[in-house]
Amino acid sequence: MARWRRIAMSLSAPVAADRTPVLEDLAGYGEAKSRLLAIAEDIRRVRDGKLSGAELPSLLLHGRPGTGKTMLARSLSKSVGLPLVQTSIGDWFSGERAHLGTVIGQARQFFERAASAAPCIALIDELDALPDRMHLEARDREWWTPIITMVLLSIDRLRATSRGVVLIGATNHYRHLDEALVRPGRFDNHLELSGPTTEQDFAEILRQHLNSALPDADLSGVARAALARGATGAVVESWVRAARERARSNARDLILADLVEQATPSPDRSPEKELAIALHEASHAVVGRILGFKVRSVTLVRQGAVAGKASFTEDDAPTTKAQIESHIVCGLAGRAGDELLNGAAEGGAIGDLHTATGLVAATHAAYGLQGRLSSVGSIEDAVVALRFDRSLAGKVEADLQRLMGEARRLVALHRGAIQCLARTLVANRVITQTEVDDAIAADPASRAAAVWGRIVERVTEGGQDSDGAGEQPDALQGPALPEGGR
Repeated sequence: MARWRRIAMSLSAPVAADRTPVLEDLAGYGEAKSRLLAIAEDIRRVRDGKLSGAELPSLLLHGRPGTGKTMLARSLSKSVGLPLVQTSIGDWFSGERAHLGTVIGQARQFFERAASAAPCIALIDELDALPDRMHLEARDREWWTPIITMVLLSIDRLRATSRGVVLIGATNHYRHLDEALVRPGRFDNHLELSGPTTEQDFAEILRQHLNSALPDADLSGVARAALARGATGAVVESWVRAARERARSNARDLILADLVEQATPSPDRSPEKELAIALHEASHAVVGRILGFKVRSVTLVRQGAVAGKASFTEDDAPTTKAQIESHIVCGLAGRAGDELLNGAAEGGAIGDLHTATGLVAATHAAYGLQGRLSSVGSIEDAVVALRFDRSLAGKVEADLQRLMGEARRLVALHRGAIQCLARTLVANRVITQTEVDDAIAADPASRAAAVWGRIVERVTEGGQDSDGAGEQPDALQGPALPEGGR
């Protein structure tokens, strides 16, 4: 108990950096923050002699890069006043001669440091760098097994003999982990960090990283852009750093415009091209909304090779022919917008076509929704079958032409709403469902369409992203429309 008190009071203990916020001040962590606050309280109870150190849990934090797994561990360390003993699998392989013996030695040193520093927080980052032995070839398994076995035994020993050590593992790829590594007893609590999910989350993260800067600024526009772009807390932090650097390079204090430029950078293309992309994405958004889908965001902010994107909420994947065809019509609406509002279709919309082709082919050859019951397998298999089955290819082309006709009809009917939304998109660069609904409501033809009034609030089946110029589509995984390219 005296050791706990010395650790808590020591000014020289290697706790997380001062800039790390305590748990109570973290923003955008949702349920994970609540769980960590409860664990922090348990640690304090152990320190006060009200709970046995053997009862402290271990944690496995998982989520996409940038969701703050390492930050959460550091914040826990700072909040409870315990040292953070940190390593990563990559650290074990650092150096010029990372052979089996040195890797095992590096790993063993970490567990020894954690045991000697108890009570402490012990963090192992990049756990997914330890491969799942079930998916290794025999030769690779022979090399990796001693390392993985040593890690498993070391975790067991640490948890059994070192009271007061809170072991935390972190990974970007939960499904890649060895089954023996994640079983209860080694990592008891598995917490997924999904990142911030609301404008309020992002506003709080911005305020946290801005500290005392821009105290009276309205951060709602930047927060909305962060949400629309699917940013993580780490991305938002990078925006603040870049905004500060921009201000320093101009020898002045930080202003809101510096931050806005990071969240919604100025276009790097002509006004004509900007409007053309906006019309394409607005066509996706308006038609999707008319069909009952919920719009997550529409953006003109370039993301890699993607020039723009209309994103829809992801609920249950579509399963019926009608549901799948609604997704296809929404995906083809961008091309229809190019034809009717931009003068001609563009070859850059290959992602939308690829996705539509795969889904139609799957209804015929994989899902048993067009009379044929024999299945070739996945969407990818159905696309491959098109190359060799002329009859199937003809049926798919006929369906695509029919659905393209429906997309053209809807774009023509709602062209006023689409053009209105495109102008708003050019002005704001990032918009949400609110602006889409406003554009539809402001257009007499769209407002008069009884179908919109009945269907617009219907829960969508599935989700999709319809992207702008330049990017090839991701591998198709199922009936829900994935990201495609224009």
